[in-house]
Amino acid sequence: MMRQVNFGQVANSYAKSREDIPNTLMDSMFIRNINFDGKKVADLASGSGALTRKIAMRKGNVVGVEPSVELREMAVGLNKAKNFTIPYIDGTAEATGLDDSQYDIVTVMSAWHWFDRMKAIQEIKRLLKKNGALIVIDSGFLSGSEAVEKT
Repeated sequence: MMRQVNFGQVANSYAKSREDIPNTLMDSMFIRNINFDGKKVADLASGSGALTRKIAMRKGNVVGVEPSVELREMAVGLNKAKNFTIPYIDGTAEATGLDDSQYDIVTVMSAWHWFDRMKAIQEIKRLLKKNGALIVIDSGFLSGSEAVEKT
């Protein structure tokens, strides 16, 4: 199970630090034939919703799963400000509460280290349709960094 961490006190700074997902990340996935258009996606540990918004911008039907009420509220607030209507539910990577075999893609960004990996993998297998994909992104994004650009 995800370690219980109170993100409430740091939700604002957390949200700001997670809003820097570069378009080049999404473009690089598209080049690798990872296309969110029309796909049903579950984003685990969605935090303030930065990745869910990038997926929605690429026409994915995405739901965020996040145990922190403060981060879910932050995601909803940011979505309203940016005209998104992405749903966020209270759940963990190990127990999402989502339906079986309904998702084309499950995503995790900068959160895999929080999970009980064996339980999370079982939950992800339960969520994914046949031939579904898990995408784990674990990286910091620094604008102007040659290493990041080359990666």
